[in-house]
Amino acid sequence: MAGKYHDLYDTWIYQEIKAQVHADLQAQQCQDLHHILLKIIEARFPRLIIQAHTLGQLQPERLQQLIAHIGSAQREREAKTILDEVEQHKISDDYTK
Repeated sequence: MAGKYHDLYDTWIYQEIKAQVHADLQAQQCQDLHHILLKIIEARFPRLIIQAHTLGQLQPERLQQLIAHIGSAQREREAKTILDEVEQHKISDDYTK
């Protein structure tokens, strides 16, 4: 059965659909990870929730790292420093694109 559709893999429409599906999955993954981050911050450091809302546009890998760092933060000050550093890095990344 796979051979039956093999010729479709090289068509522009297949490639376009594949790219769109990939983009949609990545967007959903980012949204899910951002939601997890917000839940952790809301439970542990509620005063930082507003700052955390601004970090939704990060790549999934960066969000995963951020979740790990925030999850291991012992104090609110440490968590705020982590968020500040990510925010600064995000701003510098935006200007280098």
